[in-house]
Amino acid sequence: MHTGERELTGEAVDEYVDEQVTVGRWSPATCEDRRRKLKVFLVDMAGEEVTGLSAARWITGTNLSAAYRRNRWFAVNGFLTWAGMDVDMPLPPLPVHTPRPLPEVDVGKLLGVCDLRDEVIVSLGICEGLRRGEMAVLEMSDLDFEGDVMFVNGKGGKQRWVPLTKATRVRIERYLDGERGYAAGPLLLSRRDGGGLKPSGVTLIAKSALRRAGIDRPGMSLHSLRHTAATRLWMETSDLFMTQQLLGHSSIRTTAMYVKARPTAAMKDAMDRCST
Repeated sequence: MHTGERELTGEAVDEYVDEQVTVGRWSPATCEDRRRKLKVFLVDMAGEEVTGLSAARWITGTNLSAAYRRNRWFAVNGFLTWAGMDVDMPLPPLPVHTPRPLPEVDVGKLLGVCDLRDEVIVSLGICEGLRRGEMAVLEMSDLDFEGDVMFVNGKGGKQRWVPLTKATRVRIERYLDGERGYAAGPLLLSRRDGGGLKPSGVTLIAKSALRRAGIDRPGMSLHSLRHTAATRLWMETSDLFMTQQLLGHSSIRTTAMYVKARPTAAMKDAMDRCST
């Protein structure tokens, strides 16, 4: 197989990948992953002319996930371009998933399997819309019980105030009175070492609770709790800007993805009035 100035061989793959290492373009893990993919590509294409069309067919494959196809594309497209081949292969698109909030019946099931601390984690998700990292760094000093608000250190160093709902306040106070106490420090403590929970620990706790509640089906995760908070507020207010403020998104277009295809309360009332 020949194209442009370079022959498509295993040695060419090594030269190409090593060049990306030298310029610091890829991480070591990415380098080895793309080296493997490219060598499989050459084996699979043996005896066949390499063109943009034949390479695109290999990239698409059969029963491959969208993410895996994109990984193949980044490896092959870069290599063929480097080798001097004029390729025109569109990047395989990622599927756009409509977020899946928890139905109210599942919210009840989830809370029903939680102890005092884990109930707070669920409430911070479904009532306050916090991310796992925001939960992990929440300090006692961030809670303003007099003003019913909490100070949230968000993604990318952005900070915001979030209302402390009655439901979450009750759950936090139960946790403080029954287990944690009111000492300064992280709100959510590890039972293993007494330190603050890490984001990964928050995820594991939520995953375990979802499993015990019998709702660990595809599309349900800790992040679904945040979708639930966004959907509830959107359904109640029809106010996308207010929902953006709750979630701490820089772009309202990101917020729109959280409420995409979800009817507002006003839409439901109007449709009920005109239905037969």
